[in-house]
Amino acid sequence: MIRCFTLRIATVVAAFSVLGSASVSALTKEQILEIAGKPHNADKLMDGLKIFSHARNYSLELNVTALQQDRKKTMTVEVEEKIVSGNYLVTKFTPEGAPGPLITVITQHPPSGLYLKSVLEPDGRIQEMVGTSVEGSRAISWTTVRTMQGQPVIFGVEQHTSSGVSWSEILMVNGAPQLKTVGKARKREVAESTTSEK
Repeated sequence: MIRCFTLRIATVVAAFSVLGSASVSALTKEQILEIAGKPHNADKLMDGLKIFSHARNYSLELNVTALQQDRKKTMTVEVEEKIVSGNYLVTKFTPEGAPGPLITVITQHPPSGLYLKSVLEPDGRIQEMVGTSVEGSRAISWTTVRTMQGQPVIFGVEQHTSSGVSWSEILMVNGAPQLKTVGKARKREVAESTTSEK
């Protein structure tokens, strides 16, 4: 039964592969910086980006655990966010002790519904991730792509609401979990109103 099911899946994949093999292109460093340098413009917003919270500023709390050493670290940073040309969600923040900002650009491939995330690290490296979401939900499951043997692989899920986003991700190297990150970002106006009420 399992073998039969596997053969059917292989047949379907082969059938679709002959229809076209165009891949989704990754963004280069120059393209990420160009998009991030453009002004906020949410006109004609792409449907796939409507599940996000759309705050211009976030207060972000990160809890990072080094699983092999059982060491934990918590940090709080401020995040800037904008929509570019209605097609890109851009976030930018500077991690504690980093030489520069971390820039994330997210968009969607409408025909497939696949989410695409390009992360420009402070040291200039680019991390590529793809995500999927169940129709009608505001959760996205992410994983890294184009990784080589020995390089980190990240699996994560994030849940969006009208007030912010929360997520959890695991970084693995050679099949072994190394880091666990749990984060919560709240729209700054929401975080400030909550603080004032206390």
